Amino acid sequence: MSGGDIDTSDIPEVADWSSAERGRFYRPGSTENAPLYLDSDVTAFLRERAAALGIPLGDLANEMLEKDIELIRSVDFK
Repeated sequence: MSGGDIDTSDIPEVADWSSAERGRFYRPGSTENAPLYLDSDVTAFLRERAAALGIPLGDLANEMLEKDIELIRSVDFK
């Protein structure tokens, strides 16, 4: 669809920002929780392992990744 085909008749021409608040949703110290998409076989393995250990899936994944990060940092010669 081209831009000319889009009906914008219900959109106001000018927005009134006079009552807007800067930083209304800013929260100091907040962290970003980025979605992480894993292959289905990786997810299946982690679910099975987490269940066997009796820990939440996210905790297991974090523990494993933290160990990998430590290993990488230990051999990183920068």
